[in-house]
Amino acid sequence: MLSKYYSRDHPLKVKVYPCHSQVWKWLVGIRDKAEESIHLEIGTAACDFWIDSWLPSGPIDKEHAIREKVNEYWHGESWDMNKLIQLAPEIRHEILLLHRFSGDKDVALWKLSKNGMFSFKTAFEEVRTPRESSTVYSFIWNSIIPKKTSFLVYSQAISSC
Repeated sequence: MLSKYYSRDHPLKVKVYPCHSQVWKWLVGIRDKAEESIHLEIGTAACDFWIDSWLPSGPIDKEHAIREKVNEYWHGESWDMNKLIQLAPEIRHEILLLHRFSGDKDVALWKLSKNGMFSFKTAFEEVRTPRESSTVYSFIWNSIIPKKTSFLVYSQAISSC
């Protein structure tokens, strides 16, 4: 799927076209909500400076057109102040609080889990639209009633509508 729909642009900038599959349209539709739950732990600082969520407050500018890496703003043991001076003071201050990078690969952490590991369960809970519980459905799909009976009652209820 990635090779079919993904261009060389940043994943957050991928567009949806009418010819794309429903699954791809759905994935792109939930992308922004899921992206809010991801934080990048900086290692080599190879992530996108503007678009990726590497600061505690989130991305600097999701619409920024120029692709620059975080490590392009870091020289030796300190930040390149000539580049940082162009930023808003509050963003510059937040960046200056980050002093060292581990040198390991940048790691995406999932904010919705305690250990930072992604799980489909937490992702689904984040993007799903909860429905109101129905007393009819809770009666039909009761754990005491055998599943065959539940399916029979459910199919009859649906066909009578």
